[in-house]
Amino acid sequence: MTISVVQYNSVAFNGSLSATPSLTGVGSGHALILLNSHVDLGGGTPTFTYFTSGVTWTQDSAANSTGGACGASIASTLNVGGGSYSASVTANSGTAANSEGTATLVEVSGLFTSSALDQQVAVGGNSTTPATGNTSALAQQSEIIFAIMTFGSSFTGLTFPPTGGPGTYTQIAHSGATYTDQNYQIDSSSTAAVSATWGTAGASGKWAVALATYKGAVSAGIIPVGMMMGVGA
Repeated sequence: MTISVVQYNSVAFNGSLSATPSLTGVGSGHALILLNSHVDLGGGTPTFTYFTSGVTWTQDSAANSTGGACGASIASTLNVGGGSYSASVTANSGTAANSEGTATLVEVSGLFTSSALDQQVAVGGNSTTPATGNTSALAQQSEIIFAIMTFGSSFTGLTFPPTGGPGTYTQIAHSGATYTDQNYQIDSSSTAAVSATWGTAGASGKWAVALATYKGAVSAGIIPVGMMMGVGA
């Protein structure tokens, strides 16, 4: 089974403590991934609540910038039923007027229906060089990698999409106005460690980055061991 990003929807916080992206026509057995890039312009460090009726979210990767203000998190729910879904991301502290960023809900097909998360890394800083650093080696070929950044200063000088991994990242959401950059790539050829590096900004800023990888149900280009050995023949 091939991993595929089926659809996604991005919603800005835009002066609200909550953002609620939604999707219709979600396929049965697919996964939902929730990407959250958030800035508290008042300098706070909120935690986040994820809510979808009938769904349990697991926060897989999360970081806050050094000194607060910026947050980045990735959450998932697997093997959902078909239909329509809305996902509310709520900052649990701060003032609505200071709340900026973007929440994105992504539908992914082709993942394991349980225990799909493989690697994750999340880092916060206050510098010109937002980067995740390397994960450990991937468990298999055929994984999808999500890498997101929140940067609380000008994007000038940064590299978009980020570099890292065997392929090229594809942007899902990007806006200097909401301090957001969200990306994915599908790795079908390597088990090497992956990363995301956004280059060097022209001026220092607070930042938070998060990366998570999820395993495809069948590794691309690999014959399952049981078939190779004739098990069940």
